[in-house]
Amino acid sequence: MIGITGCAEQNSSSSSSSNSSSSTTGDDGDTGGGSKDKKAPELAEVEAVKNPTNNTAPSYTFSSTESGSISYGGGCESERTDADNGTNTITFKTLFEKTYDTCWLTVTDRAGNRSD
Repeated sequence: MIGITGCAEQNSSSSSSSNSSSSTTGDDGDTGGGSKDKKAPELAEVEAVKNPTNNTAPSYTFSSTESGSISYGGGCESERTDADNGTNTITFKTLFEKTYDTCWLTVTDRAGNRSD
């Protein structure tokens, strides 16, 4: 899980995961040779929300070590539901003016491993 920095009127504070990662080749997470991917995607903040005060549709950039589906929480949502391996920029759905200091996102890879 990664905390979203600078969302709406929030001042910066973020966290990122420290899991290792590996890419998968099969839909079931089989990396070939019969071994199943057991490592979660690793997320890191690339660029916090710019000018968070009164920004009702902020963009946020993060990186992921694996592609997968994005889940959101803490009052923030986006139309984007898939993360690529590498840098990803999302734009949040319109937010009401307030502090969003509990926003977070996770990425779950094809093997079902969720970032912390």
